[in-house]
Amino acid sequence: MMRNAGGALPARHILGNYELFEEVGRGGMGIVYRALDLSLDRIVAIKILRDDLRAHQSIVTRFSREAQAAARLDHPNIVQIFSVGAADRTPYIAMEFVDALPLSAVMQREHRLEWGPALKIAQQIAAALGCAHDSHVIHRDVKPPNILLDDHQRAYVTDFGIAKILTVDDNLTVDGTRLGTPHYMAPERCKNGEVTASSDLYSLGVLTFQMLTGRLPYEASTPVAMMQRIIAEPPARARKYVPEIPEDVDRLVAWLMEMNPKHRPESGHAVCEAIDRVLAGRPLDIQESRSAAVIEEFRKDLAADTSANRTTVSEADRSVRFRRGVMIGAGIAMLIVAGSALWRMLQPAAPPAIAARPEAWFEPARVAEFGNEGDNVLLVELQLNGYSIRDMYPAGADGQVAVMLERGGGSEKHVLATVSPSRREAGIQFVAGPHSRFAMLASASGVSGSLFEGYGLVRAENRSALVSLREMSAPIRLNSALAESLVAAMHPAGSQWVSAETDSNGKTLLVAHAYANGQTESRAITPAGSPIVTVQYSRDGQYIAYVRESGKNDYSLRVISADGVESEPTPLRSGNILISAGAFNTDASQVLLSSNAAAPRVEAISAADGRTLSTFDDAVRGAWDPRRDDVIVTAKDAKGVLQMWREQPAAVREQLTFLDHGIYEEVLVSPDGQWASSHAQASGNPSVVFVRL
Repeated sequence: MMRNAGGALPARHILGNYELFEEVGRGGMGIVYRALDLSLDRIVAIKILRDDLRAHQSIVTRFSREAQAAARLDHPNIVQIFSVGAADRTPYIAMEFVDALPLSAVMQREHRLEWGPALKIAQQIAAALGCAHDSHVIHRDVKPPNILLDDHQRAYVTDFGIAKILTVDDNLTVDGTRLGTPHYMAPERCKNGEVTASSDLYSLGVLTFQMLTGRLPYEASTPVAMMQRIIAEPPARARKYVPEIPEDVDRLVAWLMEMNPKHRPESGHAVCEAIDRVLAGRPLDIQESRSAAVIEEFRKDLAADTSANRTTVSEADRSVRFRRGVMIGAGIAMLIVAGSALWRMLQPAAPPAIAARPEAWFEPARVAEFGNEGDNVLLVELQLNGYSIRDMYPAGADGQVAVMLERGGGSEKHVLATVSPSRREAGIQFVAGPHSRFAMLASASGVSGSLFEGYGLVRAENRSALVSLREMSAPIRLNSALAESLVAAMHPAGSQWVSAETDSNGKTLLVAHAYANGQTESRAITPAGSPIVTVQYSRDGQYIAYVRESGKNDYSLRVISADGVESEPTPLRSGNILISAGAFNTDASQVLLSSNAAAPRVEAISAADGRTLSTFDDAVRGAWDPRRDDVIVTAKDAKGVLQMWREQPAAVREQLTFLDHGIYEEVLVSPDGQWASSHAQASGNPSVVFVRL
């Protein structure tokens, strides 16, 4: 059914007449395996009902109805159903195996598509939905994971797992839960109203919007808030985010997402015809058809008058009425054109894309676009197309972060940018040429009057320098002892920093540096040993945590006084572990570490003896909230997408972000505890997501 997205089964497994090979996908109700049909010697996809659902007879019944509904559909853009049955009390569906990727995976890789290919994919989906609707089948869950795309850009609609047959009274539900995905739900569905074929077309509009822009028309912090916005607010227009999209493409998507179902296209076939017009460069036939309808209505009225009066209409009267009809039609057409022009005039001007000229990168108004993605969630899209975020560092108490970006896998230009969520400002601070390497130290606190407040340490092309995080400035050259260091941390007060450096024997030690009166003083604070991969200061600057690499996937964590030690203490923890920014809690009594074992986990351990004090299962990375000593973690949501959460021992995990494409693993918390931040995956440009805590 799709390319391998799972794993091989532990041993040869036979289910009825099929040999199952490996898992290739999961849906809300079932698991899909690539399999061999032993009787026909052909590769198929086998979908079996999840173990935890088989005990519910109503769900088993609906699972069978899914197959019966989908098996009647014969269309080149719908995955074909071969058979349905049960073996060893396991219900299954055998279907066509499609060597393709889910559209969600393609979107995660491409972020957004050009409007031509996006419309061609949407047209194939519309054709498939038109076929299903002709057979009185509604899909009810049109979204990227349920669309497969092969190497030839052929789209397949799959997983009619929650489709209903319109002509059958079917009240089955899964444990009373609402069916479908809130982001793609039509307004009438969010209000528990009647679900029709038009509801699928609305979902297709949302999906097309996402292909064109790399984002969704609505975002919210909770599913309930999401549905409230869908019910109450008109959806965003695609051209707001991608101005180069042709106007007719924008209007087509808006037509699909009309809040009133009666104002949407009448069928999937009508959508296909409209897309044909747009792809051919002809006007989208919405306004034209309305004008034609007015003239046609006038002609019918004229004929009705003639029949009712049973009199002959004079040529003069006919001419007057015709001219009147033409004037009415022309007047309406003029109003439509004028209204369209007025609508374009009222749209906010989109910020121009950042220029390729380096000097233009320092114009703050052109660096980033700020947008709210739900309650207390801010998405900042950096206008640096082709760049990716390599790392982020805390850079101020107001939530400001320093973002290091690279292009060409590090072989082209590097850019250091700063972003402030509280001031909604962004700026490019430092640009380096090809083959550059960076180490950036950002202040972990906003201590007023500190020399290093708002400064960072950058290494580029064998040159290390302090740079201002508020203006492009690199006035201070550092000593050569630091020139090769790429692992370092800044003291919270800003007057000191510590770096991992290599001695003449190739061993690594920690060196503390202090800057005063234009001079830098340095001293070793640990013995030399194996490579040091991470170092972090406690919030008060009195302690240092660092991790040494002992072997492949083997690391050891130590905590020492910032004054240094003559001999290293016994490791607090060893194994496949790491620490991140924000590892220390407020009083430095606990350290957060992440385990990269088979199952991800974040642990809070004692900084004194390494005892586990709290465990946050399934969390990937974490950082302390200094105000409450809660932990902000990244962990997967129900869709398997990384989101940001608030963790408290013995309490329910609270989800903070609901971004469709999720975030990256690392999470930062500002020193004042006002903001949490991470890399975002919501658009084609590098993006940063901020959450107000």
